[in-house]
Amino acid sequence: MAKRSYQQNCSLAFALDLLGERWTLLIIRDLLPGPRRFGTLHENLAGLGTNLLTTRLKELQQAGLVEKVSQGLHEGYWQLTAYGRDLEPIVVALAKWGLHLAKDRFSQENHWSPMWNYVACRARFQPDKCQEASIIGQFDIDGYVYWLQIESGDFTFSEGDHPKPDFKLMTQSEPFNQFLVGDYAFDDFVDKFVIGNSQQFAHCIQCFI
Repeated sequence: MAKRSYQQNCSLAFALDLLGERWTLLIIRDLLPGPRRFGTLHENLAGLGTNLLTTRLKELQQAGLVEKVSQGLHEGYWQLTAYGRDLEPIVVALAKWGLHLAKDRFSQENHWSPMWNYVACRARFQPDKCQEASIIGQFDIDGYVYWLQIESGDFTFSEGDHPKPDFKLMTQSEPFNQFLVGDYAFDDFVDKFVIGNSQQFAHCIQCFI
C-alpha cells in the first residue's frame, strides 16, 4: 500500500506526511533516552504489532531519523540519528501540552513504562523551583535504572547507575504511579522505597510538579 500524503506544499504537511502516522511519534519518544532493542520497543508499545513496528522503523530509517547500530555495546539496537534528535523539543512540547489532559484520561488500567520518564521529566520540569538546587537522585523502577542531576535550574538525565547519588528510589510501576497522583502518602512512600537523603528526594520531586 502506498504511503498516504496530504499532497500540500506546506512544511507542516510535509512533516505530518512523515510523522503523522499512528505510533511514529511514540517510537521517537521511546528512543529519546537512548538506543533500544526491537523487543524492548515492542514491549513498551502495547498494541503495536511486530509487522507494523518494523514498517515504522524502516520508514524512519529511510527518512534518516533512526539507524540500526552496527557495532559496539549497542550492536543491533535502534537509535535516533542527530536529525532524529532534532525532534526532541517537538515531542516534549506535545507532552507538555498533553499534561492538561492527564487529569481526565489517566488510568491505572493504561499501559505505562518508566522509560517514558525522560520525556515526562522534560515536559514537567519547573526550573524556577530549583534555581539553587544541587541534587543527584537515582531511580530504579521495575528494574529500569536512571539518574537525574539537578543543578542551578537545569537537569541532566542518564540511564544506568550513578556512583554517589544523594538518594536512591527503588520501586515498581504501581506504587510509583499511585504516588504521582497523590494516592500514596509521601512519608509512607519514602519509608518504603527511598534510601538516602529524603529531603533531597522531596526537593527533586518538587522540581517536576
